Amino acid sequence: MRKKAFIFVFIFLFSFTVKSEYIVLKNIMILNPQQYGKTCAYYPHSTIVIKDDLIFKIGYSRKIKYPEKVKVFDLKGKIAFPGLTDGFAAINNQNYANAYLYCGVTSIIAVGGGRRGILFEKANPSPNLFKLEGIGENKISNSSILEKLREFRKENYKVALLMYKLNNSQLKFAIREAHRLGLSTIGELGFSNYLKAVDFGIDAFVHTTRYSIFLADSEMRKSIAREPFSDDLKSPKWRYYKWLTNLDLEKEGVRKRIKSFGLKKPVLIPTFGLLYLDLPSHKNPWLERLSILINPADVNNPADPVSGNHKYDRKHQIAYTKLSIKQYELEKMYYRAGVKYLAGSGTDVWGSMPGIFLHYELKAFEKIGLSPCEVLATATSNFSDTFGWKIGKIKEGYRADILILNKNPLKGIENLKDIFMLIHNGKIINRKNLLKVKK
Repeated sequence: MRKKAFIFVFIFLFSFTVKSEYIVLKNIMILNPQQYGKTCAYYPHSTIVIKDDLIFKIGYSRKIKYPEKVKVFDLKGKIAFPGLTDGFAAINNQNYANAYLYCGVTSIIAVGGGRRGILFEKANPSPNLFKLEGIGENKISNSSILEKLREFRKENYKVALLMYKLNNSQLKFAIREAHRLGLSTIGELGFSNYLKAVDFGIDAFVHTTRYSIFLADSEMRKSIAREPFSDDLKSPKWRYYKWLTNLDLEKEGVRKRIKSFGLKKPVLIPTFGLLYLDLPSHKNPWLERLSILINPADVNNPADPVSGNHKYDRKHQIAYTKLSIKQYELEKMYYRAGVKYLAGSGTDVWGSMPGIFLHYELKAFEKIGLSPCEVLATATSNFSDTFGWKIGKIKEGYRADILILNKNPLKGIENLKDIFMLIHNGKIINRKNLLKVKK
């Protein structure tokens, strides 16, 4: 008994004597998006104290106290901004992890399997992984839904993707049980109703081309739910895509449905990146500096490295280009109707690439009309406000994921790329080392 007591006391004392790692950022301007980007709060002349992997204390530089003999950086003239989150993305290898971090992406909602390949969880360094797994791609019973959700929690998944085969009753059940188990929910629905899903408490929806199915009639929705994936231009998916491409958004009935959807304030993840390479004005992503990290063979349907274009046949390319243009028209209307947004690149399907495409995503939000502050919020504070995760804000108790920027991103989204220092989970990351290709 005495031996056990001694061990307990030793462990207790040891836990309080282990040296904590501190980093102090002095004389910096903090920029924090708030309330889904309604405002961006400035905190000038601030000091941020980081302890281990968390933001420990924030205050005015003249007043705040911190331990002696710690790493102190005087960052006068620099801007502290939260690390970015990619809300729907794959990570297949260490080079992908490096690409995300180099671009300031410190967290991802990590999607694995199928065209995106096996989720790589052993990267070091790596963005924080909020793992996602799906339910309802095939028909399923309520008891199996609950069993799967319990497995997700046990295996440290953070998000349940609720899919096509769930009916309204099952969707309501899945949302309730997922939340009870501490899982967030994203919908990619078919048989169930998008408007009702918001009432059931779903957290977000993914893909413009998928959640816009609420505009279609019931027969078309059912056909997609039965067969959601195919590249055949005669498939239910492509019949729907062609219908959506030709949909007159000025029709009174369409406008009313969009207005009804917007009034419910859903949170949307458009994944503009999936159709980025089909826009007539797209850039060649292989010309980006960090593309040296990416092997085209690792990317689903990559762009040609020379032209930057897909290698589709003419019919497919025309269809995809029309769909990509329609996506912007739809999202402009959804935004005006009152929806909220999360940024997600869709990496690495249809040629989308880690890190690079999140920045393309942010430019897309700018293009559909979001204010600079709203754009910045889509990849930062909106994740905290939507899912309750302690990321995306420079706030005491939140993860110490901070971009030290040379220029104000409110004056140009591209300034997010001008990173002076990257702090991830309380550690300073050498960005130059991130560009070294791992084999």
